[in-house]
Amino acid sequence: MRKSRLRIKGNDRFVMMVCRDIRRRWMQYGENRKEATQAEICEICKKRKATEYDHIEPVGSRPRIPHGLGEYAERMLYLKCQALCKQCHKKKTDRERKRRKK
Repeated sequence: MRKSRLRIKGNDRFVMMVCRDIRRRWMQYGENRKEATQAEICEICKKRKATEYDHIEPVGSRPRIPHGLGEYAERMLYLKCQALCKQCHKKKTDRERKRRKK
């Protein structure tokens, strides 16, 4: 088991655990998941490959304070998703991260 150098305590730890649970439950039970598993064709390259789930609009990073949990959960659970192959998903995510840094 890998030890983390960063010690997260108090509210930050709580927020991190809740966000992780929201993401896990979305992957397990989200209604968009059913649509994505049935579609085996990537929405970008249109090739038949194994697909992953991607939010069409970026959810963004997890909140750092408890007051942001409601908005994060709403974005995570209710934004529409699409089926993308691993390569297209990685490219799209990299573009979104670069855009967010600017």
